[in-house]
This record gives sequence, C-alpha cells and structure tokens, in this order.
Amino acid sequence: MPLKYRQVFLEAFRKLPQRVLWKYEGELQDLPDSVRVNSWLPQQDILAHPNVKVFISHGGLLSLQESIFHATPLLVLPIFSDQPRNAMFVENSDIGRMLVWDELTVDSLVDALTDIINNTKYKDNVVRMSASLRDQPTTPQERAVFWTEYVIRHRGAPQLRCPAAQQSWVEFLMLDVVGLLLVVLLLLLLLIHRLLRALSAVLFSDYSKKKTA
Repeated sequence: MPLKYRQVFLEAFRKLPQRVLWKYEGELQDLPDSVRVNSWLPQQDILAHPNVKVFISHGGLLSLQESIFHATPLLVLPIFSDQPRNAMFVENSDIGRMLVWDELTVDSLVDALTDIINNTKYKDNVVRMSASLRDQPTTPQERAVFWTEYVIRHRGAPQLRCPAAQQSWVEFLMLDVVGLLLVVLLLLLLLIHRLLRALSAVLFSDYSKKKTA
C-alpha cells in the first residue's frame, strides 16, 4: 500500500473511538493505541464476533460472501477484476459503502465508517441478506458428509469427474489449436509479403520504363 494511503488510514483510525484490527504485512510507525496490526488474522472468526461493526475490504467475492454470511456491513475499496462490480452491489444493496482510491481522504474515510457504524440500515439489510443466505435445507457439514459417502458408494463417482482431467496438457492448454492458428497466420503473412514484393517489382519496372523512355 502506498505511503499516502497508509497515512490516510492511520489518521482516520486515530479519529474513531472504535478499536481496529488491521491485517497488514509490514512495519507501521506511530500506531494509534486503538489499532492492532498483524500479518495474518482469522477473518471468519473475527467477522462472526457480534461486536464487529464494519469490515473494510477490497471487495473480493469470497470476502463479500463471508461478510454477508456473518451479517457484517462492508466498506469496499475495489482495485480490479470483479471487485468494482461487487462494490456496486454492496452500495446498491445498502449493506455498506464504496469508496474510490483516487478520491480517498481522511474525511471521506471517517465519514463512511461513521455512517456505516451509526446508520442501522446497513446492519438491518445485511442481517436480512444473511438470513436468506443461511436458509438452506441442509447444513454445509451434512452436504460434505453426503457427497463423501456418495463418492464412496459409487466407487469414485467417475461421472462427476471433469473431462478436462482426462486430457493431456497439450489438449488442456489448446496448444494444438494455437499452433494451427500460428501456422495460418504465418502463411497469411508470407502471402502478403510475396504480394507486396510482386507489386513493388511491377511498380518499379513501370517506373524504370518511363524513366528510360
């Protein structure tokens, strides 16, 4: 994380009365007393704690699912890939807020966090979404047991195996297709080169005849 953004987070956390757990790999100077930093944190256990008010995330799909499952509002700062789309989902669903890195300031960060913490609509909405997500006919443990026993009963359940597992690495990476396309491209370039040479020879010949005439 660039220095300017680190300073924004540190100054924002300094202004908040809440305690902060920050997963950060590296050294941080002048930490507020309310901030605890570690290179690894048990994310699911923390999100499941009833005292957690908000989860600051880049908006990856797994983090989004875990936060919704544990009914924790989000503040999302997306970077790339599916993260901007996930961040828009969070904001449009009123289960959190989204901020843009280029516009990030101490005030905007404090305002967003304060809004999420104090405005009950974010918590209420994510609680309803969590209840919908958890409302399933079987538990994850029951499904894991069922499918494990299913595979044992059906001797490895080969019908469930992905066909790609039977392919060679050449087929899997489609190197044969890529090779064919490269050959076609090479032939096309060679043909264009020959045509240009022939055209150049004709034009040069006509020019020479006119010059000698």
